Amino acid sequence: MNPMSPMLPAPAPMAAGPTEPVAVVGPQYCAPYVVPLTVTKKSISLTDGDFTVTDANDTVVLKVKGTLFSVRHRRVLLDAAGQPLLSMQEKILSMHNRWEVYRGDSAHSCDKLFTVKKSSMLQMMKTEMDIFLAGNTSEHVCDFKIKGSYFDRSSAFYLGNSNTIIAQMNRKHTAASVVLGRDVFSITVFPQVDYVFIAALVAILDDVALTVTRRSAYAADGGFAVTDAAGAVVLLSEVQLLTRFTRRAIVDAAGVPIVSMKRKLFSTRYTWEVFRGDSEHESDLLFTVKRSTYYPKPKLDVDVFLASNTSQNACDFRVSCSYFRRSCTLYIGGSNNVIAQMNRCNGVSDFVFLGSKYSVTVLPHVDYVFVMVIAMIIDEIAREIRLRIVTLYSST
Repeated sequence: MNPMSPMLPAPAPMAAGPTEPVAVVGPQYCAPYVVPLTVTKKSISLTDGDFTVTDANDTVVLKVKGTLFSVRHRRVLLDAAGQPLLSMQEKILSMHNRWEVYRGDSAHSCDKLFTVKKSSMLQMMKTEMDIFLAGNTSEHVCDFKIKGSYFDRSSAFYLGNSNTIIAQMNRKHTAASVVLGRDVFSITVFPQVDYVFIAALVAILDDVALTVTRRSAYAADGGFAVTDAAGAVVLLSEVQLLTRFTRRAIVDAAGVPIVSMKRKLFSTRYTWEVFRGDSEHESDLLFTVKRSTYYPKPKLDVDVFLASNTSQNACDFRVSCSYFRRSCTLYIGGSNNVIAQMNRCNGVSDFVFLGSKYSVTVLPHVDYVFVMVIAMIIDEIAREIRLRIVTLYSST
């Protein structure tokens, strides 16, 4: 070795890629080299799911269009010319957050390419999604798997249950993404892997909906669990047994208290106060939630006042919903600016165990803990109203 030549550092370890081409949508989308892609998602949009996929030269290669507040979330993946390559739709009444993907703009069974669903109904911290090709009708063993935490925007895509990685995804922070309020993340597609297939999986993972699940109405704690799009638990509510209808503590997945919420007794407007951490001190008050009027209405309207709004002449946020249909929309103050939407999505198990399940869609750059707490309070108010109505009619 030449003594004047500097010793080069060891190269970074490379994950093992597939030995054979992985063509799901088509072999024309498999490149013989690593394909770096950048996904840029728009900020607040009522046609959520809109984002672009660009290559290393910043050229748009794919687009995704979708509708946010629909009965079943549906997205269409287009090429740069606007031609539909794939359509994706969520299967309603599914306990595994199941998505089905079809060729083109179709929804016909003969055009189905693959199915995506979370590996298990309850996932703590880490998330796993299984992908089954259309020909794998038994679905005993997955054809592909996604592992990671999409809540942190970091995931790896594997070939079946093996350790063979076919793509990786990580959140990408840039000055433009912070200033313009966009979500930007990078995707590394390994050689001979269908990049359109990977982009479709990212579009499904990008679903911003959170799910609020309440255990049986007759359970001792009556607690809630909040899960993200891939099924990982992100929030839990803990209830003291003797104060079930008056106080709850909201904790993160590690059990650390984030906020506590307390029902104000002898309030004709079903008032709840929310405090920072596990406190009940006035200095830690964050906001107050109460019915907009004293009188019953066909629709439930709720006002939210921040702690600094001591006069409460005008609300800082408002919720308009039907507590029988379990459909609610959260607005900024008295405006029409939507920041979140909640819909009932009970499955078979919820009817059997008398629980509740809601799909809550939080728009980008909106505090999801704030929205989740309001969703829980709405459920409490709705249950209390229904209980009083049943009591009233049963006594006549």
